[in-house]
Amino acid sequence: MSTEKIAIDTIAEAKSVLQLAQTRNLNSLLVITSPYHVRRASCIYNQIFAGKNIEISVRGVQNSWYRPTTWFLSVEGWKQTTQELAGLFYLFINPGQLK
Repeated sequence: MSTEKIAIDTIAEAKSVLQLAQTRNLNSLLVITSPYHVRRASCIYNQIFAGKNIEISVRGVQNSWYRPTTWFLSVEGWKQTTQELAGLFYLFINPGQLK
């Protein structure tokens, strides 16, 4: 299932996916995202789905340009990694965003 057209960010997407999953009585989901986005997406989805009895697994797409061991060798790698770290920091200082 895709929520690309109805979600403006990862938090809104996770909330939309939760509604879809509940409507369809799903008990597990696999979320596929960019490798650099896995950690933040996992934090968001696990918080949004907490206590809902739906198992969440978040995985990075294979064959991506982004590699955990070489991201620092490119400008794009630095850009994506720092944006994700900033997003994680934002979630840390604004935990109410996940309610």
